[in-house]
Amino acid sequence: MADRFGLFQEDLPLLCRELRLERNELIFNDYTTLIAEWLKENNWWDSDEESV
Repeated sequence: MADRFGLFQEDLPLLCRELRLERNELIFNDYTTLIAEWLKENNWWDSDEESV
């Protein structure tokens, strides 16, 4: 889970740029929406990680 959060953190600046958001000004709703959309595009079961 920590690895996936790290991947999200790496993608966050690009997501913010695409949506014209300032990363340091994200409110809770912005942040959770970004996470939810990122998860839709980066399914756990489509990753190269082995199932546990």
